[in-house]
Amino acid sequence: MILGGYTFPWKPDEFGIPHPDLYKSLVRTWKTAVYFSWGEEILGKQIPLSWVFMPAAQFDAIDAMYQAGAQVVWDPEVVGVGPFNVEIVEFDGELFETAHYEQPYRRDVKMTLLIADSIQGGGMS
Repeated sequence: MILGGYTFPWKPDEFGIPHPDLYKSLVRTWKTAVYFSWGEEILGKQIPLSWVFMPAAQFDAIDAMYQAGAQVVWDPEVVGVGPFNVEIVEFDGELFETAHYEQPYRRDVKMTLLIADSIQGGGMS
């Protein structure tokens, strides 16, 4: 998994593989009903990712992107999916100090990505 050019040494323990949502609506009138369907769309979809533990260096690299507030390229490295331009809309994790290790870890890390654009040449349009 790659986000903003940074390759994750630890992949998320859980994440939603992005797939388009079908946009539709049903409108009832006095005597009929009309069904509208605008097809599939992935833009604006929020993708949750979570880790039980994450190295502090990985947390700091992702946090720098989050604090910058800019769109970055996300490649989930799943066949036929992505890459996408995304914004990190949420990112947090608790500090977890470990004995006999040089750097602390983060635990219960949660991140939410907002898909802003699908990059041409990827698996989805």
